[in-house]
Amino acid sequence: MRFNLQRCVMSTMLLCAVWCAEPLAQSENDLNDSLCHMIGGARETRHAFTYGDGQQGYVSVDCETEFFAIEGGLDKRSSLDSLQQALFFSVLTGKSPAVVIYDTDEKVGKYEHRIQVASETAGVLFLRLRSGDTMDREWLEMVFGR
Repeated sequence: MRFNLQRCVMSTMLLCAVWCAEPLAQSENDLNDSLCHMIGGARETRHAFTYGDGQQGYVSVDCETEFFAIEGGLDKRSSLDSLQQALFFSVLTGKSPAVVIYDTDEKVGKYEHRIQVASETAGVLFLRLRSGDTMDREWLEMVFGR
C-alpha cells in the first residue's frame, strides 16, 4: 500500500471538519482579554477601598476604559453578581458601569435575562456578546467611546 499525501490531507481536513465544527470554548479571562484589547482598556486594574473600622480591601476591574468600568462574565450562574461588581467599580473609579455577558450557547438563558433586566432597571449599560461579536472592533469602540 502506497502513502498518498493528497488522500491523507483530505482525510485530515474531513476529520477536522467533523471534530472541530464547534469553536474551542474560550475562558472568561480570554474573552475579557479580547474585549479589553479591542476597546483599548486596561485589564484587571486594582482599586483599594476602606470598609468597616478602617480595614482595607481591593477589587480588580475586569476591563477599565477612559469612560467605563466593565464587568465581564459568562452566561452562567456565577455571573449573577456582575451588576453589583460593575456598580461598585463605578463608585471607586468615577466611571460609568457596564456589564458584558458572553453568550456561550447562542440563546438568552435565565441568567442572562436576570442580569439584563437588573442592569437595565439600574440604568447600567448591558451587552450580550455572542460568538464573533467581540471581533467587531468598530462597533465596540463606538459603544465604549474610544
